[in-house]
Amino acid sequence: MLRKRPEKPIHFLDLGSGRNVRVNLLAEKHPEKRFVSVDAQTRHTVNLQNLEHHRKDAMNYLKEQPDNSIRIINADFSIRSIRSMKHFDVEGNYIPAEKKLFEEIHRVLKKPGSFFLTTMDTEIPLMKKLLHAAGFSVNVKPINELLLPNKRLLTYSETLANATPKELENIYRLKAIAK
Repeated sequence: MLRKRPEKPIHFLDLGSGRNVRVNLLAEKHPEKRFVSVDAQTRHTVNLQNLEHHRKDAMNYLKEQPDNSIRIINADFSIRSIRSMKHFDVEGNYIPAEKKLFEEIHRVLKKPGSFFLTTMDTEIPLMKKLLHAAGFSVNVKPINELLLPNKRLLTYSETLANATPKELENIYRLKAIAK
């Protein structure tokens, strides 16, 4: 009887990955680790053995993952796209889609795992509130402080690559640690 070799655990999951730029760079730099990108709308050709792409909804992908199984999760400007999803509790009370997503992210992250979120300054109060409610501690920094040459790989985003300093003033990066 042949036994299926267990998959390596996911080291880095990129939600709403767009054209896979960041996750490709990271996978090339760390061939010993497993990287996954998930985007419901974009198709990718993956040429690296340690990188896989899933064309599906982020929430559905997360629900398929075991508890405490992923080291790092990233989302750049993709959280806004889930707002159209409606969730209600058993009493019929509306629950923001972000809250459900953050709870799933917290469930699948290894403790202490990291969730990185890039968003606009106007969304920070709500994101912090929902992340705290899901069990995260949160650190917020302006993106322009993080775009130093030695940190570019982790903060690289297609959206940010050609942004002017003025455009960067309203963009922030949240680091949420799953407790």
